[in-house]
Amino acid sequence: MFSHLYNSFVKPYYPECEDYAERVLAVHSQGRDVYGYFTVAKRIWTFLDNQEPIGFTVTTEKRGGSIKFGPSVLAVPNRGHGLGLAFRLLVETHYSEARKYYNTLPEENASALKYVVKAGYRVEAHLQKQYRIQHGELVVGKIVRTTSLQHPAITIADMTSERLQLVDGENLSFGELRSAIVHLLSPWYDDIDDGFVEGVRSGMESGSDLSKKAKRVMVGYRSGIPTGIVVATPKRGGSLKCSPLIVARQDTESVRQLIESALLCFPDGQHRKVYSHIPLSAPWLIEGLSRLGFKPEGVLREPYKAGVDMIVFAKML
Repeated sequence: MFSHLYNSFVKPYYPECEDYAERVLAVHSQGRDVYGYFTVAKRIWTFLDNQEPIGFTVTTEKRGGSIKFGPSVLAVPNRGHGLGLAFRLLVETHYSEARKYYNTLPEENASALKYVVKAGYRVEAHLQKQYRIQHGELVVGKIVRTTSLQHPAITIADMTSERLQLVDGENLSFGELRSAIVHLLSPWYDDIDDGFVEGVRSGMESGSDLSKKAKRVMVGYRSGIPTGIVVATPKRGGSLKCSPLIVARQDTESVRQLIESALLCFPDGQHRKVYSHIPLSAPWLIEGLSRLGFKPEGVLREPYKAGVDMIVFAKML
């Protein structure tokens, strides 16, 4: 029934996602996402009325304390009665320790936007031509546990006078890759541990298989010290996600070369859009992407770590 409802009412918005329902069912059964790096697990929740299933929603448990909802779908006879709102609020109670709830939805899905706004969510970003050329996506979020704003920083000397060397993550040992990831990402992201690194490596080993979250990693070094990193992930519909993208300090050459290398990582892909999530408190990254023609599409409130907001930057190719 989950697959039938998904394929009938959600898939038309995302025709590229041929195997998504089966993928979600598999991850739910396994209890964890073996190919996830920010994703820890997915769960399918069934909405019952007099013990009869009338709908489903999927929750994705993220590192850093966020819960992503969706897809969500109700059987046709049960729509228009406020049950989608009731279902969302009911499932939220099972994640009382979460910092934030969020989900994405097609920009033209006014009914879904209406009920999430009633549930206390607000629009954080409008992603242009995200999965299809004709349509965009909205990101909506609700923070349920607030914290004081943090201003993380990476303590590293100015090394821009030293030669920049880019190294493919596939050529790094687990220890070398872990050292670079932890050093560069921990100030901006929570729960950067061995499980995160293993998820990244699993994606690098999956070739170009999008269902297994194919990804490539490039690390920038100056004098043997990691100074920048990008994780490139091709998305269905032709977008390329370059996130995380972190450069330790003002270094426009590193930003440019990391983006350029990411665009070359999947030569068989026809990328039409590239986008990234940039810490709001890292102005050197904002400047670097702006110089490359990237434009902001919204601000995600504390998506990966308490007190750290992220700007979505994107560029059409």
